[in-house]
Amino acid sequence: TTPEAVMLLALDRQGRELWRRDLGPLISLQGSGSSPILYQDLVVLANDQEDMERSPGRKKDGPNPAGRSFVVAVDRTSGQTRWQTETKTFLAGYSTPCVYQAEGGRAELIFSSTAHGIMALDPASGEIAWEFGQPFLDRAVISPVVAPGLVIAGHGAGIRGTRCIAVRPGSSAQGTEPTLAYEITRSLPMVPTPLVKDGRLFLWCDDGVVSCLRVATGETIWRERVEGDFYASPVWVANCLYNVSKTGEVVVLAAGDAFEVLHRIPLGEPSYATPAVAGGVMYLRTSSHLFSLGGPR
Repeated sequence: TTPEAVMLLALDRQGRELWRRDLGPLISLQGSGSSPILYQDLVVLANDQEDMERSPGRKKDGPNPAGRSFVVAVDRTSGQTRWQTETKTFLAGYSTPCVYQAEGGRAELIFSSTAHGIMALDPASGEIAWEFGQPFLDRAVISPVVAPGLVIAGHGAGIRGTRCIAVRPGSSAQGTEPTLAYEITRSLPMVPTPLVKDGRLFLWCDDGVVSCLRVATGETIWRERVEGDFYASPVWVANCLYNVSKTGEVVVLAAGDAFEVLHRIPLGEPSYATPAVAGGVMYLRTSSHLFSLGGPR
């Protein structure tokens, strides 16, 4: 992504370009940060841009243009647009969408942004299925996550989250509106995305404060501090939480009702990247290396 173009492209496993889409210029104080996701045969990207008149980076002597925000879904094979939904522009966000599916219900694409709060789109058409009517006051950086009957998202400023909300989704089929289940205003991450697993909600803050809550109610089980500053998000593997500090230290916690630091493993250089897990292998990226742990030797 550059100021001149938001580029969406596909490569094969040999690095050869399969298709490329120029989605137009980017207007944002800090660049683009939302990742595309795959849903069935679609590639979905939230192109959330900034209204510079409302931005903390607003110029005293203009110009302060507004970007064009939209969600686009393209065919994963050809890159051709299936649908595009225009969205409002306020402060650019960096959250990546996820998929929510109620028991017996249809799948919905879940987005969070400053302008819309939490928004659900129909993946077949791009039409807005429901929108929670409390727009965020700060940037939506953490990505939304889902739990049974709940969608969880938040916003923040600087190095701290300011508010995290759990919303019961609405249903156009049943004629119900989304409602607030609970909100959290203490010890919240600005950048690391929350994690839901086994009835628990884990919040790993930028400054190393980690909280474990009951996801159904928001009740705190424990809240403790681990040393380090974090941009990466935690991942869950075999009842453990793994995260990597900015200095490149892997911190491993027990993912249960009791706080316990199991391991601290230095990688030797800075890391801002979330661990990736696939096929029984964990991948860790630092400033100049890619490590793989586990899998066949």
